[in-house]
Amino acid sequence: MNFRSVADYRTTGGRLKSRSIYRSGAFEGVGEVGAEMMRKLDVRTAFDLRSTAEKARSPSPLLSMAGFTVVTEPHSIRHGDLYALFSAHGSTAEACAGVMRAIYATLPSEFAPIYRRYFMTMINADSLVVVHCAAGKDRTGVVVAMLLELLGVSRADIMDDYLATNVARDALYQRLLRQSHGVDYGAVPEELVEPMITANETYLEAMFATVARDYGDMKGYAGRALGLSHEDLEMLRQRLVA
Repeated sequence: MNFRSVADYRTTGGRLKSRSIYRSGAFEGVGEVGAEMMRKLDVRTAFDLRSTAEKARSPSPLLSMAGFTVVTEPHSIRHGDLYALFSAHGSTAEACAGVMRAIYATLPSEFAPIYRRYFMTMINADSLVVVHCAAGKDRTGVVVAMLLELLGVSRADIMDDYLATNVARDALYQRLLRQSHGVDYGAVPEELVEPMITANETYLEAMFATVARDYGDMKGYAGRALGLSHEDLEMLRQRLVA
C-alpha cells in the first residue's frame, strides 16, 4: 500500500536520479509477485520505521523472502491515542487535526536516532532502499521530506511529494476500518478519521517549524540531532543526485 518512488525533482545543482528514493506503507499482504517486482527495481532493502510492538503484531513478510534485507531501529515510541480521541464525547475534526500537527512537531526530536539510521542506510546500502511505516504517510513522510530538503529540493516539490499520499486515501481508510472500527470504539465518524488518513500541508509545516526553531535549518538538524557529517551529506548527494 502506498508504494512509490519520489519524482526526479530539481535539486541544488542537479536533479534527483530517477527512481532512486522509494517510500511505502507496511508490506503486510505482499506476495511473491509484488516481491519480484521490487527485485526487478533493485529495491532490496526495506527500512522499517514501525515500533517494536507494531512489528510484533505484523511482522514484515520481506523477512522471509529471498533477496531482501530489512533494517530497523528498535523503539517503543507512541504518539498518544487518536482512537481514544475518536471515542471521546464532543471530539471534532479540528481537534484530531491538532493532534496530528502536534505529532509532526515532535517527530524530529523523538525519531532522531531512527532517522539517523535511515540516512546511514541510504548511504551504505548495496541496493535501493524503500522506507516505510504503517501507512507510509506520517513517519515516512517526515523523513522523506527531510531527505529532500537536505538535497536542495524546493519546499513546493517536497510538499507535492508528501501530498501524493492522498491518492491512497481510500486504501488508508479501508485499512483503518479493518483494524479499528468495531473493535475498541465502535464505528468512528468519517469526519474524525479524515485528519488521520489525510496528508495535510499544515502537518508537514509543523515539522519544518520545529526544525527551524530548534536547529535553524535542516542542515543544522542533520548535524546536531542526527550526527551526520558534511561528508555523510555529500555521500547522500552523490548517491541520489545527477
